[in-house]
Amino acid sequence: AAPAAPPPPVTPEPVAEQPPVREFAMRRERAPAATATAPSGAPAAPTTTPEALAQAAMGGRFVTRLTFDLRETAWPAARPMAGAEGLTPGDRRALVAFAPLDNRRLMTEAFSRLTSVRNQMVASGVAARDIVLRIAPLPPELEGDEVAARTVYVINLGGS
Repeated sequence: AAPAAPPPPVTPEPVAEQPPVREFAMRRERAPAATATAPSGAPAAPTTTPEALAQAAMGGRFVTRLTFDLRETAWPAARPMAGAEGLTPGDRRALVAFAPLDNRRLMTEAFSRLTSVRNQMVASGVAARDIVLRIAPLPPELEGDEVAARTVYVINLGGS
């Protein structure tokens, strides 16, 4: 048997120049201290809810959320608007929906949902001038939250 030939020597490949690494420091703002603490063992509540974001977009006081079924863009006349009945006729209300501003289809669906809820409110006796419609940009916290994207949030703006 012939002796085995030694393996060829390994030559390192030339190393390409790496771009310089830029370093920067990120500062986070401190969240205000919570007034109540969750019991141990219970999962912590999310700090930013869709309701809070909708309320922040318009001010006022959050009333209710009206969640549409998947691919539904019109609020059925027979379905009650649970929670929205508590508003007095003189209250101004904002209807807020979230949609990514660069997605025309989702913007159109959000607008259809808003106008559908508005039409139901007008049919029930609310003055059209007391209803404000708002499509808010989809915040990063809500990306992937399909329920939030299919919901119209009702905000009470107070008396006119």
